[in-house]
Amino acid sequence: GRYLPKSKKCSNCGIVHHTFEEKETDVKIATKMISDVVNDICDISILVSADSDLIPPIEFIRNFKPTHKIYVYFPPARFSSNLNAIANNTKKLDGSNIAFANAQLPNEITTATGFVIRKPPKWV
Repeated sequence: GRYLPKSKKCSNCGIVHHTFEEKETDVKIATKMISDVVNDICDISILVSADSDLIPPIEFIRNFKPTHKIYVYFPPARFSSNLNAIANNTKKLDGSNIAFANAQLPNEITTATGFVIRKPPKWV
C-alpha cells in the first residue's frame, strides 16, 4: 500500500496534528490472495491481519474453491470475531515477541561482493 499525509484539528485545543493514513494495503492483500487461489499456486492461505475488510476476498475464495484452507493469524493486541468465524484456523500472536526476535536476520550482513547491509538503528 501507501501512506497519504493527513491533518486533523483537535476540537478541544485547536492544535493541528499531522499523521499519515494507510491506503490500498487491504485491497492489494485481497487481490493477491484471490489471484493465488484462482491460479492454483498455493495449498493454503495464511492471512496475518485483524482487518475485517478482508472478509469479502475470503468469501470469494470459499465460493470459488470450497476446499481451500484459510488460516488467520492475529497480530499482537488485535482480533476480529468475524475473521475468527470465517477462517479454518486462527492463532493469536500475542506473546510471540521471542519467536519474532529469533526469526530476524543479524544486525549486519555482508554479501558475497563485500557490500555490508545494516539494520536501521531503530530496528535493533
